[in-house]
Amino acid sequence: YRVLTLIKSKALKHFIFQSFAKEPELLRDLFHGTFEHFAEKELKDRRRFGYPPFGELIKLTVTHESREQALREIKELYKGLMFAKTRSPAESLEITNPYPAYVEKQKGEYIFHILIKILERKNSGMIKDILSPYIGASVAIDGGPATLL
Repeated sequence: YRVLTLIKSKALKHFIFQSFAKEPELLRDLFHGTFEHFAEKELKDRRRFGYPPFGELIKLTVTHESREQALREIKELYKGLMFAKTRSPAESLEITNPYPAYVEKQKGEYIFHILIKILERKNSGMIKDILSPYIGASVAIDGGPATLL
């Protein structure tokens, strides 16, 4: 929203915005609404889906020179996390299936991720304590990731 507002203010007369959506809600808010309306709607959706600031996201990353080894490691990590999930309060977290990075191979290494969503921050410490024994030293942990790709 902030970037589009800046572009809109710099445009002398018109600017063109291309999107796959027919009429994105973001553009309606930008041209016809207020930031407060946008923020209110965004926070409501974030609460409903358990995204920050109401929930917490953690991205786990496994890398290896061998694609087969990286896949083996990420699947083993996933299996451990799913077991640990059974020890946590019901409906307190979501764990994605392993997925490749947007660019799967970088600097000679294959990259795979798992995203953990802790749905309520009040349970964060307890859930991290339950999950941590299943996360090996070679796994990169990104709390509050800038990108999910």
